[in-house]
This record gives sequence, structure tokens and C-alpha cells, in this order.
Amino acid sequence: IAFGKPHTLVAGRKDGKVLEWDMQTGFLMKNEHGPIVMQCTETNTIAVQAARFLHKMESICLVADGEGNVHFIDSDGGHKLGSIRGKKRNVGYSDIQSLEVDQTDSFLFAGESSGWLQMWDV
Repeated sequence: IAFGKPHTLVAGRKDGKVLEWDMQTGFLMKNEHGPIVMQCTETNTIAVQAARFLHKMESICLVADGEGNVHFIDSDGGHKLGSIRGKKRNVGYSDIQSLEVDQTDSFLFAGESSGWLQMWDV
């Protein structure tokens, strides 16, 4: 889960979807198409592992999945902007367990279940 712009919370699911909640009402946020449920992963068999909002661009949520990908999501529009792929370790990609960005939104850090840390200049 991640807390975002005022009164927003996102929660990831095992099927790769992210739900956006309004903390004031306790209901799912909506856009013109209905509740904001964003499909982040390529298939519905890859779980969302971590989420984090950017500081300066408050509507952008970073979402990590169990295959080492980090997806950039526009929480206002409910759609994916793009993805980056993590480094491959030995047999496969390590799953990302935590995400963090610095205060200037210049660097993205990802903590893996194997103990490795990845960093990107965003």
C-alpha cells in the first residue's frame, strides 16, 4: 500500500491490479469509467509487491511486481505510463519488496527479497 496526494491510498492485489481508495469516504476512487482499478502487470498471475507515490508529481504512483518490474501509474487517469525492468540475477529476476524515492524525485530505489538494492536515475 502507499499513501498519496491528499486522502488517497493505493493497494496492490495478487492479480496485478492496483485499487485507488478515497480515505475520506472509504470508497474506491472513480473516474468517468467507474472505479479506478489499474492493471499494472502483463498478466493477472503476477502480484503487486510494493507501491510508492512521487513527491513532486503527486498523481504518479510507482508499482513493483513479483518479476522485478516497476510500473509508472497515473493515479488521476487510472492508466499505466510505462515500466522499467530490474536487473536479472542468476536464474531470473528478483522480486522487489520495497520502493523509495528521494525528496527530489531524482532517484528510485528498490529493495529486493534477495537483499540486493537497485537504483535508477528517474
